[in-house]
Amino acid sequence: MSAITPIHAPGTMVPAGHYSQAVVANGFVFVSGQLPFDPATGTPFTGPINEQAELALRNTARILDAAGSGLAHAVQITIFLSNMEDWSAVNAVYSRIMGEARPARAVVPVLPLHHGTGIEIQCIAVVPARGSK
Repeated sequence: MSAITPIHAPGTMVPAGHYSQAVVANGFVFVSGQLPFDPATGTPFTGPINEQAELALRNTARILDAAGSGLAHAVQITIFLSNMEDWSAVNAVYSRIMGEARPARAVVPVLPLHHGTGIEIQCIAVVPARGSK
């Protein structure tokens, strides 16, 4: 049985519940759902959905980086949206930030999210072997 290592990225919100921001196991990092929390203020951001999407993706990237991975190593991303009419704006931000990376993805319509935010992002990524890109 392999070790499971909890991850907490500096400059990101400490989970308020009984869970880890992410865990590394068997060469993968599993990132818990990330809301658009502003790392400068520590508060949820409920402004325009494109800015929410950017914050949620950037927070996910910070956690992946802390685990020794990154968005380029994502293999699966789930996006939870409280308003599917926001999809085109979210997809534009997602495409810009993800660049050439095209992990498997699901977009799930949900009831209102915690703190009144409109998006939550969950991610699974590979943790590359040291020295590889």
